Amino acid sequence: MRLFAGLIVFLLSLAPTVSASEIVVKSGEHADFTRIVVTLPKASTSWSFLPKGANYVLKVNEPDPTFEISTVFDRIPRSRLTSLNPGSSPESLEFELGCECEAIAKKYDGRFIVIDIKSIEKTEKERLRLTAPLSLATANSSLRLLNQLQAAKQSQKDTLAADSLKQEVLSITPHLNTDRNQSLSQTALVEKIAKAASRGELQIALTTSSDTAPAVTLIERPKVKPSVAVEASSLTQIRVTNDAIQNGFSQDLQTLMPGEAIVCLDATLVDFSTWETDTSFGQGIGNARRALFDEFDRPNIDAAKLLTKLYLHFSFGAEAHRLLQSLPSSRETDVLMDLARIMDGQSPRNQNLFENQSGCSGAAILWSLLSNSNQQLNDNDYQAVLLSVSAMPLHMRTYLGPKVANRLLDLGEIETAAQLLSLSSRGSEMPSTEHKLGEASILIAREEVKEAEEIIDEILETENEINPEVLATKMEILENQKSRPDIETLDLASAFATEHRNTPQAMKTKETQIHAYLLAGDFEKAFLTIDESRSEQDPSFRDKFLSKAFVSLSENGDRLDFLALATRYEVTSEPLTKDALKRLASRFIDEGFSSEALKILGAFSLHYVDDEIRLLRAKAALIERKPYLAAAELLSVEGEEANKLRALAFSATGNHGEAEILYEDLGDRGSATKEAWQAKNWASLENSTGTGFQAAVALAAQEPEQPQQGRATILEQSRSLLQQSALARELLGQVRASIGTTGEEVSGRELDPL
Repeated sequence: MRLFAGLIVFLLSLAPTVSASEIVVKSGEHADFTRIVVTLPKASTSWSFLPKGANYVLKVNEPDPTFEISTVFDRIPRSRLTSLNPGSSPESLEFELGCECEAIAKKYDGRFIVIDIKSIEKTEKERLRLTAPLSLATANSSLRLLNQLQAAKQSQKDTLAADSLKQEVLSITPHLNTDRNQSLSQTALVEKIAKAASRGELQIALTTSSDTAPAVTLIERPKVKPSVAVEASSLTQIRVTNDAIQNGFSQDLQTLMPGEAIVCLDATLVDFSTWETDTSFGQGIGNARRALFDEFDRPNIDAAKLLTKLYLHFSFGAEAHRLLQSLPSSRETDVLMDLARIMDGQSPRNQNLFENQSGCSGAAILWSLLSNSNQQLNDNDYQAVLLSVSAMPLHMRTYLGPKVANRLLDLGEIETAAQLLSLSSRGSEMPSTEHKLGEASILIAREEVKEAEEIIDEILETENEINPEVLATKMEILENQKSRPDIETLDLASAFATEHRNTPQAMKTKETQIHAYLLAGDFEKAFLTIDESRSEQDPSFRDKFLSKAFVSLSENGDRLDFLALATRYEVTSEPLTKDALKRLASRFIDEGFSSEALKILGAFSLHYVDDEIRLLRAKAALIERKPYLAAAELLSVEGEEANKLRALAFSATGNHGEAEILYEDLGDRGSATKEAWQAKNWASLENSTGTGFQAAVALAAQEPEQPQQGRATILEQSRSLLQQSALARELLGQVRASIGTTGEEVSGRELDPL
């Protein structure tokens, strides 16, 4: 019994496993036909494709097949093929056509059925459409004969196309792509091309080598009258010829003078006014997306470029950038990539593409401006930019116009920016927030700050979605007016920074928040926000704003805030700007912390040595009671400030005569008189005016009389000295009154230079 049961199990294990076969159906749209590709489970599977009224039925002889058709209509419209429906039997699939079409099925490489659906001519509509069943197992002799007659009518072009398609199938199926099959296919293709060429059946099209793909036409122009068509054709031909001459001349210059030539950007790549389409946004994007991949899942490069231009035309920079990352690199894709980055608010990867565009087309100069290029432009260039913006469609003018106007403001072209902003809003019922912000920026450049503030306040009060640039401009206005933001503005700046922390505008909103804290005098929060700011996109963000914060703290912070925050950081190890370090050192000197100032000044002395640094060093040395060091720092420094410090150094070293001369040159008569007294320069003091000066000088200049022994008693000598002392005190009081000093001021503190 056990032996019998084991035999049954063994026989069952030998029985073939019957499971459902998945048949994948894919699609691709072409100019004059729609292609459907069906992948059979195995090469030996028999099949048939027969007409059924106006439709067709595909039958695959497999047990319980499953047709995977979920992605068919993602890539094709429902113009030729309306739908795919289950047939009368589980192994059949019905093709419902939506046009006067015929469908031709071919088998390739054993496993692929390629079905092409084409529109038929009017003369062929009435003929009976019979398509032979191409099944190797079920086709009868008469149908085979019809099939052979149909195959005999195929041209040499169809044969070459079939071999090319077979080679493409091999390239996308790695399990079939053996070296031997590929080599045989390539050899056969080369032989057939050679035979066709020898018979004169091939016409070779001569093309020039270029890495730039031909421009893709987005729409078909409507039919017009012959005269109008001739005129439009002539203008188009002139434009294309001019572009070709310009680009060819640029390439010749680049070849003859590499590194020095002016290479203009191709106008077909940067002039958005030529990319206009009559289709709606959804229809245009949908059609282009469906054409991205063909029926064999291969990317369509031309369709991808077309979709990229559509994205750029509708100002979707991020989407265009993402799509271009999947395309092979060429000059065309590199330019489009940088256009997408600029449109998305980023810097171009290759800035050199946008340099030296002066004298080129207006569109090229416009994108050069938006790339933050520092090239020099002339009046003709600015006029070309105005014409280029004027020719743009409305949505592009309103989007790019304010951005270009801001760049013109950065270059100091205030009136040109105003003209461009006016052009960009032409045809718009209501100006956008960006347009109002541009108007405010122009008013600020014209120093009409009050009017600019009114525009900004109106935006903040009326707009539901506020551009972060609006709040940044508000901070700029407050800084110009030396005003502090109110609590509502501070809260709004903080809310913006939190809301946009994970967006491309994160750094801009964070900058506005820090600026608001600094203007409000809340330095503790400003420095805390700076320390929390870390950005992979801009690692220098913290360093830049740390310097800005230290400048603001040095100028506006009170004594306790300054000392607490400035000593918290090891400023000598921070990459601070030259201006920030000098402001810090100067404030430390003002607060009497000369050692901290000298530490800061010494840390970067090897890199940033100038007269201002030497003056700060001299001040710190004088506080440290090192007048000789101060005098040494001032050896090569000229100017009024240097002479004041030099006079203090001379006075501290006892060289009162030199100090007197310097004070005389500076016009400081009071300090010069003091130094003259210290130097006992009676000749200089004789010319001084004022009560008691002459008598005081005469008294001070007298040589003390030696008492004559034996001729006067000690009492008489004492009486004489007392009289002279009283006279001296009287004269000294008169001198003090004349030079404006008091008893408290005459002290050793006067020797302290600061």
